[in-house]
Amino acid sequence: MVILQRFCLDWMMAAGLPYKLRMKLDIKKHIHIILKEIEAYRSHSLFNEAKIKCKELEDLIQQSSQIKNKQKFLTSVTNKIRNLEKNSFQFDKMGASVQMSPEEKALVKKLFSSPQKKGSDSAILEGAIALLVFGQFKGALEEFNKLLNNDSLRVSAAKNIIRCHIGLNDLDNTVVQYQKWFDSGRFTPEQLETIRPFLQGILDKRGITKSLPETESKPDGGEQEIKEEKEEKFIDILSVVISLGDKSNVKKNFELDVSFQRNNVINVIVPGANKALVDYMKVGSELKNVQFFSYNIIFMGSCFVSDKNQINFGPKKGNYSVIMKISDT
Repeated sequence: MVILQRFCLDWMMAAGLPYKLRMKLDIKKHIHIILKEIEAYRSHSLFNEAKIKCKELEDLIQQSSQIKNKQKFLTSVTNKIRNLEKNSFQFDKMGASVQMSPEEKALVKKLFSSPQKKGSDSAILEGAIALLVFGQFKGALEEFNKLLNNDSLRVSAAKNIIRCHIGLNDLDNTVVQYQKWFDSGRFTPEQLETIRPFLQGILDKRGITKSLPETESKPDGGEQEIKEEKEEKFIDILSVVISLGDKSNVKKNFELDVSFQRNNVINVIVPGANKALVDYMKVGSELKNVQFFSYNIIFMGSCFVSDKNQINFGPKKGNYSVIMKISDT
């Protein structure tokens, strides 16, 4: 982290040099500075900013008399811009990239334990989660459906599809979707028996009397189950109840659906109109006596608020996307 901060500081200082002084630099060094800026922006998913820098590099190459084989360099820049556009397509087509601030994008990145490979299904997953945690449920739903063909991401994608339907208040379609998954043969019995209790728990909690079909063959502790066990390090949390008291010490309880989860890190969307709750959930604070609802257990615990950002676009505009880390118990 320190290395990254020093690296960013270096290129930002270089970028902030007076124009005349920058032009006195050797042209190769000048190009190197801009390339570092482009990569720094790209690595933080700030694709539009990276493309602006590519245009600056393109102008520099065209105007410089010191560069030979200009067309070769310009073709390279064009290819770089094309790759940036490919990487940002998840946000661009939903209208999110131009509206999501760097702070909001940083919030999404905190949900990931490792960098995502550009152009891979993991990158699609990151884009889908970006839409999900900021309340873009329809867009997220479309992206998560693309991941159902990936065996290693299928269960995670299916559970997030269910969370999208919760956000859209459309659980009936989730039941229909599960039946299609059940009949399709795409999911293994082990995968279905991971998804079924998750959805069944949501239906039961919402008072929907519907029993989901079970597979005939139960998980047998084979390789697939072991793989999923490694991925699922924390029980699925469906919702949380946060309690706060006013000056008269009267407890007020607020239930929030969990819109995304990775291990013991959860994301909730807090109504902006509920100022008391928004103010209570201060970044860095510990929330005690929180009720956590899983599909088969309810338990009390505490969690730390690691990030909070107001949503500036989409149907959840004005609400807050909050990331919390559940304390070890």
